[in-house]
Formats: sequence, structure tokens, C-alpha cells
Amino acid sequence: MSITLASLGWITLDNPNIASYVAGAASGTFVMLYIYVFFLKKIKSKKLKSQKNMNYIIGSITGIIAIVTLINIIKDF
Repeated sequence: MSITLASLGWITLDNPNIASYVAGAASGTFVMLYIYVFFLKKIKSKKLKSQKNMNYIIGSITGIIAIVTLINIIKDF
């Protein structure tokens, strides 16, 4: 992602910008994983049919995004 942003000229790769990019990526990942855990703890006590399939749904969405990204990368070459 950082190489794409640098090639478009949206960021420059010097130490302060790299540090802020890494800090933003790490904090964003932490927040999203925390929300994921909070959400799963909240619905754990409820009996939902989709509770069993929650990880499959999230995994499928992630897989679709990865495939679309791979196709876009291959098209650029």
C-alpha cells in the first residue's frame, strides 16, 4: 500500500512520514480488531444462527478483497 501511495505522489518516503504511516496502520488495525472482539463478545450470549458462520463470513469478505486486489495488481503489469 505504501509503495502505491508513494508512486502516486501522495506520500514521501522519509522517516517522519514512514513512522506516521506505520503508527496509523498499527492503530487502525488495533481498533478494528478491538471492535471485532467487542462485537463477538456482545453476541456470544445471544443465540444467533449467523454466530456460527461469523468467521466464515469475515473470511469470505477478506478473501474476495484479496482476489480483487490481486486481479488489479496483475492488470497493472
